Amino acid sequence: LQGGGSIVIDPTEALVAIDVNSGTHRVDDDAEETAYQVNIKAAREISRQIRLRDLGGVIVNDFIDMKAEKHRRGVERELQNAVKRDRARTKVLRISPFGLIEMTRQRIRPSLKRSIYEECPCCNGTGSVKTAESVAIEVMREMMRASSLDSIGRISVELNHRVATYLANKKRKELLDLEDRNKVVINFESRYDVNPNHLEIRCQSKFGEDIAFSHSMSSK
Repeated sequence: LQGGGSIVIDPTEALVAIDVNSGTHRVDDDAEETAYQVNIKAAREISRQIRLRDLGGVIVNDFIDMKAEKHRRGVERELQNAVKRDRARTKVLRISPFGLIEMTRQRIRPSLKRSIYEECPCCNGTGSVKTAESVAIEVMREMMRASSLDSIGRISVELNHRVATYLANKKRKELLDLEDRNKVVINFESRYDVNPNHLEIRCQSKFGEDIAFSHSMSSK
C-alpha cells in the first residue's frame, strides 16, 4: 500500500482470507490513527484486487484493530463504497468486534489463479507430499508382502530417487535380511521424473517368468 502497509490474499477451498498489515506506516506514533489510515487504503485496494483477480464466494477481510467506533464505521463505509463500481454482485456485512468484514461476491469468470496455474500432479493441489521416510515404510511393507510369496524369486522396484536413496541409506540391513530370509533378489530403479509416491513393482519367478503382483500403495 502507498506509504507503507500491505494486504495478504490467501484463497482457500472454503473462503478467501485477506489480511491487512500496517508494515512501516506510522502517523506520529498514534496507533489508532495509523490503523485507520492503513485500513482505509486497504479497503480501496481490496476492492481493486478482488475485481482484478475475480475472487468470488465468501471473502473475509481482517483489518487492523481500531478502538474508535467512528473509525470502524468509516472503514466499513469505505469498503462498501469501493465495491459499488464492481459489475459483480457484491454484499458487504457490518464490521465485527474483531475487525473482520465478511463479504460475498459473485464470480464472473475463472479466477486469475485458476487461469494461470493448474493443479500440481504430485500433490493433487493439497500443497504437500509424503516424506521419503513415510513412502519408504510403505514400500518396505509391499516388499515384505511380495517376497513372502513362494513363487517369486526376483523383485524389481521402480520408485522416486529420494525414496530409493532413503532405502539404500536407512533400510539396507532390513533389505538384505529380507532377501536372505525369503531367498529373493530385490533391485531398485531410481527415477527423477516420477512423483514422490510413485511405485511400480515387477516380479519374476526363480526361472525368470513374469508374475503378476498388485500392490496396495497409492500413487497419489
